[in-house]
Amino acid sequence: MSNVPKSDSAAKPIQKQNLVNEEKSFFDLLTIDYLPILENSLKESTTEDIRILAQEGKMPILNIPCTMLFGEFPDSRRFWICFIDNTTKGAKVFVLANAGSEPSLVEPFLNGDGTITTPRPEASATTVSARAIQRLKNQQWLSVN
Repeated sequence: MSNVPKSDSAAKPIQKQNLVNEEKSFFDLLTIDYLPILENSLKESTTEDIRILAQEGKMPILNIPCTMLFGEFPDSRRFWICFIDNTTKGAKVFVLANAGSEPSLVEPFLNGDGTITTPRPEASATTVSARAIQRLKNQQWLSVN
């Protein structure tokens, strides 16, 4: 017999806490749900090593505070997907900057007919990712794999 006293509280398995979408900040939603899908889509679409991250700050050109996905190519071409209302259902814009220059193009992104209405983050992330890839291909920024 062991002389170790028994604890009143039995050991409980540690459960991984899953954040419900409503509990996540919008920044966390972009970082956890959107960023990996966009990264994978970019890797499938080009051999270039594109740096991609979520950030909060002021949207280029218009200087409006928002949460955004930012991408930078090795030659310094950059793009932003800006969520102006900090929601997936609100206004979004796509901003482009050529290598060595300031951002010069701002256009609506998935507004109107392309509005995201699904409550599932992976589905809306796939929509954002697919449209971003299409836009970058139209700009001829992605080499075809």
